[in-house]
Amino acid sequence: MSSLHNLDHDLGFLYDHYNLDLDLRSEIENDQQPNPDAVEPPSPPHETQQRYIIGDKLGEGSFGNVHICTHKDTGDILACKTIEKFPNTSYCVKREIDIMNKLSHPNIVTLKDCYQYDDKYYMVMDLCSGGTLSDQMRVKGRYTETEAACVTREIVEALKVCHQQGVIHHDLKPNNVMFVDKNATSNLKIIDFGLSVRFEPGKRLYDGYGGTSYYQAPELFREADYGPEVDIWSVGVILYELLYGNRPFNVADNCRRGRETQSLGIAISRGVKGFNWKQTLPGISEDAIDLLKKMLHTKPLVRITAEEVLVIRLGLAVIRIGLLTMKLVIVN
Repeated sequence: MSSLHNLDHDLGFLYDHYNLDLDLRSEIENDQQPNPDAVEPPSPPHETQQRYIIGDKLGEGSFGNVHICTHKDTGDILACKTIEKFPNTSYCVKREIDIMNKLSHPNIVTLKDCYQYDDKYYMVMDLCSGGTLSDQMRVKGRYTETEAACVTREIVEALKVCHQQGVIHHDLKPNNVMFVDKNATSNLKIIDFGLSVRFEPGKRLYDGYGGTSYYQAPELFREADYGPEVDIWSVGVILYELLYGNRPFNVADNCRRGRETQSLGIAISRGVKGFNWKQTLPGISEDAIDLLKKMLHTKPLVRITAEEVLVIRLGLAVIRIGLLTMKLVIVN
């Protein structure tokens, strides 16, 4: 494999993710482990135009970093996610690419290009420069019902498309919801489909228990079969956090390390049946509380769906009407 010129600054060699080996495509479609002989796609040709200039680092994770990047021809400012190549990451990256290419919605981050070279994969996508929802929550504290409804509606609109396309996000949390920019009327986009899985309507899944513990549904802690309802639970936790300023399920401060997840799982499995809502959420409307109960129902097949969240008659005006133009004010 030929080396790239000035790799730290130029991202070249376009990798067409629609040109995977047929055997590998079939295995990704069936969500199975790929044939080891078909793991690595062929290297792109040398004459492929180098298209992007890599800029400052925006963030970092366990397996790679995100940099700002500029398209050399158009001047478009985008984000480039780099992922280190490890023995088990190749299949996961290809599955993420396959899933993202099936999703198109204003509230879902768009994958623009995919590359691979030597020890890294590169995924070029929308730049969301307004920061994460988690950032805003730390600054703002509690949200009004209308503000929380604005956030919830945009997340659930994205989830509706995901579920219609047979995709479970599997890791919804405030850190995976980003503002497009810092304008007061900025839209939100859900990001990071690295743990996402495919599903077929009417069929349950039995593996893939990853995700962030505080936002996991009780069926995942029980290692039971699951479906798209796990995403609705996660959004219910986010909505509660927006309205209350804290998570609904917490473990004791003196809980020993190693038992924290177990204790959290027990609390989540109990659900919200014993909650004193008037004491926990003073000033919150009955409609909002009713929505939280439906989203945080411990029985997944009873839990409300994305479609039902968007049409149910609630005190949360944005969700009920779906046409309100008022947006969440971003705190600079």
